[in-house]
Amino acid sequence: MIAPVSKSSVLLFLTLVAASTAAAQRPGAKPRPGDDVESVPARKPAASHPAPSVNVPERARYRVTLVGFRVNRETYDTFLETDGKGDEIRLAAQVQEFGPNGEAVAPPREVQSAVYGDRNTFPSRIAAGSRSAKGGLKTGDNVPAVSDPWVRREAPQPDRLPLLLWEGELRTNQNMVAISPTVWELDSDDLLNAPANVVIGVGDVVKSVGPIAAMIPGIGGLSRALMNVTKPAAAFAANVKERGNRPVGLAPAGGKLSFTPSVVGLTTTTAELVIAGQGGARSPGVIEVRYTDSEDLKGDYSLFLQVERLP
Repeated sequence: MIAPVSKSSVLLFLTLVAASTAAAQRPGAKPRPGDDVESVPARKPAASHPAPSVNVPERARYRVTLVGFRVNRETYDTFLETDGKGDEIRLAAQVQEFGPNGEAVAPPREVQSAVYGDRNTFPSRIAAGSRSAKGGLKTGDNVPAVSDPWVRREAPQPDRLPLLLWEGELRTNQNMVAISPTVWELDSDDLLNAPANVVIGVGDVVKSVGPIAAMIPGIGGLSRALMNVTKPAAAFAANVKERGNRPVGLAPAGGKLSFTPSVVGLTTTTAELVIAGQGGARSPGVIEVRYTDSEDLKGDYSLFLQVERLP
């Protein structure tokens, strides 16, 4: 399980890259030019935990799907629940592909789902949750409503679970894809402006990670990635508790509420590590991304992403 966003889940991108570094490292390998070895020293694996090892193809096609989610704790809501019983949420993700020198090779892309929750007087929503006969997300609910919501049982869909986030080819040392999945609680109405209007683009979050070749097997770019990934993506006024659509995962910062998205960075190596159940994976092929609010906002959600290699 990945820790709440306030601690280490925002570093999932770094965890995956660090794991790919260990997997690709050869005995006696020297840092490549540009590797920032002093600011982020390499860690030697403990004797009881050998470095992960996977077979990495020169190129392969992969797919990333947001399979389901779990309500670890529902968010704060007004007493009247005029927007529907329990939580009503929308899933979103920003996707950015990068070339060998860390350059964006296409504009960032936004993926959004339909709204899940109580359908009473909101017929456009997808009924989800057990708060009422027509839905409403509460603490302990899984979507889909099964004991293992991280297992995909249907073909990926463009606007609902299992939600297709990205599909394409990865080439070793030549490209990578960065994916920032988020979960939004709706407190005003069903009309949600694109989360990109509020959340900084994933391309801006990781655009300075540096050349991919410098990160595998070296560690160049990790300190720059750390600086960008942990930079607050947006600040919110304190009254967001009472009204307005917001991402789950808000935390106090400088007298305001800030939000820092998790970013999953996939190369051929990190994809293969996840598929093998290593490199930060919850289980083979599954990444859990968890967002936890400050105590007064209460929300705590886990998103389950599936990484798979295609024929």
